[in-house]
Amino acid sequence: LADCLFLQGFYGYGHPREVMPRAQAYARKAIEIDPLQGEAYCSLAMIENAWEWNTQQCGIEFRRCLDLNPNYAMAVAKYATSYLHPVGRFEEGEKWLKRALVLDPLSPLVHSDFACNLVYRGLFDQFEQEAARVLEDDPALVKLYWFLSKSRAVTGNKSGAAEAAERGLAYLPEDPMTLGMSAAVHAICGNESRAAELRGKLDFLAQIRYVPFGARAFAYDKPGGEEAFFSLLDRAIEEREPLLRAVRMTAWARSNSVAICVPLRP
Repeated sequence: LADCLFLQGFYGYGHPREVMPRAQAYARKAIEIDPLQGEAYCSLAMIENAWEWNTQQCGIEFRRCLDLNPNYAMAVAKYATSYLHPVGRFEEGEKWLKRALVLDPLSPLVHSDFACNLVYRGLFDQFEQEAARVLEDDPALVKLYWFLSKSRAVTGNKSGAAEAAERGLAYLPEDPMTLGMSAAVHAICGNESRAAELRGKLDFLAQIRYVPFGARAFAYDKPGGEEAFFSLLDRAIEEREPLLRAVRMTAWARSNSVAICVPLRP
């Protein structure tokens, strides 16, 4: 239950102020029932990162998990993605992700996280190869299309960027993050009419259900879109949207190195 609610809040399918405290309560209840269950500490660690924005406590909970179950591949991988990556420790994250792949070599989720580590470091050719392998086994891993489209856009492959964006939309046509990323990519590639259409769809969805301000901000992650981008980003910070912990890794309108980051606790 903790993981289910966490994912709803993280990807924008539930308002974080409603679902994240419930996810946190369930994780703590699981620990209360069985203090030796390592998996529950992993769940709590991810919540500490995404909802509390508390890097130090996130690391503490992961260490508790791994002390109890050092071979829990998901925790090994998420130690990289939830603890190391948000503060820019990507090379160290790569080592943990390689260890996770040894523990669970068939996990498309761990392979996906490893691929994203490559693109965060600007290793675009290696990322393309790894993403292709993962998508061959699991073509519905839409997160990889976000990064494929962005990486291709910043390296000048505009047709490939638009194609990747549309492949993601084919799987999740009303997913806020997919819409936002795709709108920015189409704008960067010169397809402004398609970008405007996708931004309009985001605005429409926001009238009938919760749509993260962060996803709407990413739709303006393009040259000339700074005013709307930062205005929506401010609203996202007010709402403590979990995806903001990854904003430094996903906002690449003008380069592959962005100095935007939400406040971090020590």
